[in-house]
Amino acid sequence: MKVTLFRLLTGLAVVGFATSCTDSSGVDGMGAVEVTLQQSTAPVLDVSGAPLDLVDLTSGSLDPDTVASLTMTVTAIQFLEGASGDGITNTSWVDVTLPTPVTLDLMALPTDVESPLVLASGSVPVGPYRHLRLYVQDAEIVFTGPIVIGQAATFDGATPYPVVIPSVDETGINTDVEFTVIADDVDVPLDVSLLFSLEATFANATTNGADTVMLTPIIAAQPRTSS
Repeated sequence: MKVTLFRLLTGLAVVGFATSCTDSSGVDGMGAVEVTLQQSTAPVLDVSGAPLDLVDLTSGSLDPDTVASLTMTVTAIQFLEGASGDGITNTSWVDVTLPTPVTLDLMALPTDVESPLVLASGSVPVGPYRHLRLYVQDAEIVFTGPIVIGQAATFDGATPYPVVIPSVDETGINTDVEFTVIADDVDVPLDVSLLFSLEATFANATTNGADTVMLTPIIAAQPRTSS
């Protein structure tokens, strides 16, 4: 049974996807989708284009056990139309606007593959998609106790510190995905399953020395299995 945001958070409104209804082939139609999110402790995920070294942990790496919470507010989700490698040039982002921004703690995400967090659900134009990005704001981190990042920056425990995510206002938190939406029964949505990686996210944490932590939450697409 999937865990919904109604059980973990407060103030969630129903998500509405873009209302355009013509796919890249000119065929009208909408298909149901569901974006789910869960936590992974895997040290390395397939995160093409991530601006981090996910193998070599730097002196600024953090032990996930030292992080009590990593909260942020999701304001929008976008899918990029078109399949990878098909030569499509005239593609666009299908925008998802949350009627009410959703605040979540990435450290408290479900780890059970059978019970992911349902982040959004709705309908999008039928056709292939190859990329996803989340727009977020108001990111904060709380540590379990005093820690040192790098050589000298000390952060106290139980104190919220702002998190700077590089280029998040322009590009969001993004990852490659591969899925095709078809016109189908709205009660059986296509699951676009995402994984948040603890180890990859905290591999490179830096600071500007002004009580601010800089890192990039790493989210990857859950590998699809053949039916």
